[in-house]
Amino acid sequence: MQTATIKWGDGYCIVTPAFPDTLLKKLKYWRRSLEWSEEKMRRIALGQFEELYNIRTWIDPQTQQYCQQLTTLPGFVHRIKETLKEAGWTYTVVDERTPMPEPDLHRAFAGLYDHQLECAYVALQSGGGIIACPTGWG
Repeated sequence: MQTATIKWGDGYCIVTPAFPDTLLKKLKYWRRSLEWSEEKMRRIALGQFEELYNIRTWIDPQTQQYCQQLTTLPGFVHRIKETLKEAGWTYTVVDERTPMPEPDLHRAFAGLYDHQLECAYVALQSGGGIIACPTGWG
């Protein structure tokens, strides 16, 4: 079983010493653009894949092992963890982010409705993420 280390920082996510090739497919997207075609006399859709990562490779002088380092944005940590799990890899997360200050829950909940309190509490205690609420929730 392969093992990777995920270093999660304020502005980066680094995966070392190796990673599955399927991860590279998950960290790129199709950038679409509309451009004018003189030949067809209309706008046409064009596009290209854009990689959302950088890769550095080297030979470790101590172990003589081939190593890779993938660097990407910190918002992809969840996607990286899921991709590693799907590929059968184990991983260790090293959280190097600056600790958030403790929230003042009394002030944070001022003005919220009763039905909003539980969601706001979970969001503040989770340490980050996205809240998905229905239209009209508040």
